Amino acid sequence: MLAGRYGVRALLEMHQRTICPSAALAMRVVGHLSPELVGVIYDPGNAVVEGFEEPEMALQILGEHLAHVHIKNVAFERPGDGGPWRHRWTPMDDGILDVPRILGLLDGAGYRDWVSVEDFSADRSSAEALAFNAAYLRSHAPFPAGPPLPAALPAALPAVLAAGGEQR
Repeated sequence: MLAGRYGVRALLEMHQRTICPSAALAMRVVGHLSPELVGVIYDPGNAVVEGFEEPEMALQILGEHLAHVHIKNVAFERPGDGGPWRHRWTPMDDGILDVPRILGLLDGAGYRDWVSVEDFSADRSSAEALAFNAAYLRSHAPFPAGPPLPAALPAALPAVLAAGGEQR
């Protein structure tokens, strides 16, 4: 396996509209491989759209293959003209997912690695969303958080985004 040859760990993200929208299906793909070589990115926001399993069950299914976590929130809304409901990305504190509960479940499962924020909502500017999400996670994470964001980062973010990052 290439990951072993190059001393890296390959990661497979749970994502809607792929062959791995759930923890159970991701484990069908990677479960026979060593968790030291192949892991899964758990993304409960994606799982709400397709492949939902209760977060506690998903973490149990992933076990040692849990390698990284993406956190975002989502809601469903009915189109004004009717028809099928659609998902809409929401701020972390306003959606279907109970993010503080998920953080607690990660802690209880012994997860001590990165939690990446994917905030695709349009409720705040990128700089405001970054500051809000960092404070929200720090106030709800039952495990130690990393160092605080540098004060200059939110002010510098628009320039960083303009240089190649995502701009809203």
